[in-house]
Amino acid sequence: MKRNMLVSLVFATVLFAIPALSHAQVIVCNLHGNPPFGCSGTIPGVSYTLPSPNPPVSNSCAAGTWYNVVVTVDLKPAYGKQTAFFTVEYEGTPSLWTVDIGDSSTDDGYGGNSGGPERAAEVQVVNQLLSVFDDNTGVPGQVDQLLTQQLSLINGSLKFGVADQILAVGQPRTILQTPVTKHLFTIPDTSVPLIDQFKIYGGFNRVVNLIPFPARIGCGVRWVTIWTGTNPPGV
Repeated sequence: MKRNMLVSLVFATVLFAIPALSHAQVIVCNLHGNPPFGCSGTIPGVSYTLPSPNPPVSNSCAAGTWYNVVVTVDLKPAYGKQTAFFTVEYEGTPSLWTVDIGDSSTDDGYGGNSGGPERAAEVQVVNQLLSVFDDNTGVPGQVDQLLTQQLSLINGSLKFGVADQILAVGQPRTILQTPVTKHLFTIPDTSVPLIDQFKIYGGFNRVVNLIPFPARIGCGVRWVTIWTGTNPPGV
């Protein structure tokens, strides 16, 4: 049973209230086009794997080699931040898995994870369809789909803001909050060791964890910009 009625949704067409990037520490990843491919910049608590090339995914994507990357954002109090922000910029027509953001290191798409005990809320973009999933149903292996939006992402962009029980995404801007029912990202997640309790994971041109489903990759994300903030997204 879907639990859309449990989710507080707010729709608007205004920009995120985010820190000015010119004064913020950012990490920028180049996943297609002119080299150098890879990520540059540093932020306390943020790490990433070295971008790796994808095999050919779809003829609908722009020509050339597409890369994928996984980013980990640690929001533990020692870093003084409580929100992870991601700006995703597309080149051409995206295909298959381009965004997968969750609070489990084994998130692999469509909610849930690869069998760990941790909470595993997840927001994903497959082709041009945005979906948000929750696995706090109390039924093992079962998830609720909290939101679905068909988007137009050809040469477009999306912004994501993730905090405890809050997800902001746009444009157009959508905010989901579940402070009572606890269906979104759980920060901290006390079901896992302390070192992992405040972490958010993002996979771009792939899902976070490819081991169960190695074909869950995609193409279309050219740039990813990551930064952290002190305010909840949308505030």
